[in-house]
Amino acid sequence: MQQSSPPDADNQAAKNKSLLQALYVLILVGLGLSVAGVYVAKFQVALQLYGIETTGKVIQLHATSSTNASGQASYRPEVEFITADGNSIRFTHRTGEQPAAYAIDETVTLTYLPDSPKQALISEGFMNWLLPGILLLIGPALLVIGLRSSIKLRSKR
Repeated sequence: MQQSSPPDADNQAAKNKSLLQALYVLILVGLGLSVAGVYVAKFQVALQLYGIETTGKVIQLHATSSTNASGQASYRPEVEFITADGNSIRFTHRTGEQPAAYAIDETVTLTYLPDSPKQALISEGFMNWLLPGILLLIGPALLVIGLRSSIKLRSKR
């Protein structure tokens, strides 16, 4: 006669399986944030090393489709500037704020890549490094937590 496992053991095995699946999702999220952080940081470093600084004018504010906790949209400025070789370029800044941080017709300082002038960013000092910094802190942390926890859980099985 075959001996069946107690109901508590079956229950714990099901919980462990669910936890392991959640940890795999955590690992994927951590990996995704890490890759995004490297991509954004690489762009930021390229701007620092090879970028050309100039001024441009805010020509439009774009409301984001997502809203904050109070239900308000944030506003991303669209900027127009002239490159060193005389081309007129428009780009939309990567982040938005509520209330809008810039006004239409406001002059802003920006940096762009000469080979790809649409890859530009309003110069905001430390704030330009905030996004890659957060991604490069949170992404690897989630990745390590997920990996360590899944290894520990799998070794208990």
